[in-house]
Amino acid sequence: MQEKYNIAPKLQHYDDLIDLLARAGNLVDALKVIQHMPIEADVLAWKAILSASAKLGNVVIGEKAALRAIELNPNDFSSYVMLSNIYAKAGKWDDVA
Repeated sequence: MQEKYNIAPKLQHYDDLIDLLARAGNLVDALKVIQHMPIEADVLAWKAILSASAKLGNVVIGEKAALRAIELNPNDFSSYVMLSNIYAKAGKWDDVA
C-alpha cells in the first residue's frame, strides 16, 4: 500500500487487517501486527481479537485481548461478556463469575 500507492497506513487500516486475520483464525498473526504497528492499537483491534478468541475458544489470547480492551475502555461491558463466554466455553466456571 505504501510502496505501490504511496499511502501511509492509518489506524483504521491496521484495525481492518487485524480483524481480517482474527476472523480467519490467525490470532497469532493478528497479535504480531499489533506488536509491530508504529502506532498504539485501539480498543477495536483488541476487541476483534477478543471476538475471534471467543469464537475459537482460545482462552490465553482471549484473556490478553480482553484485559487490554477493558484497560482502554472499562465502561464497555461487551468485553467483560465476551471474556465470560470464553471462560464458560472452556468450562472455567469459577472465572465466569
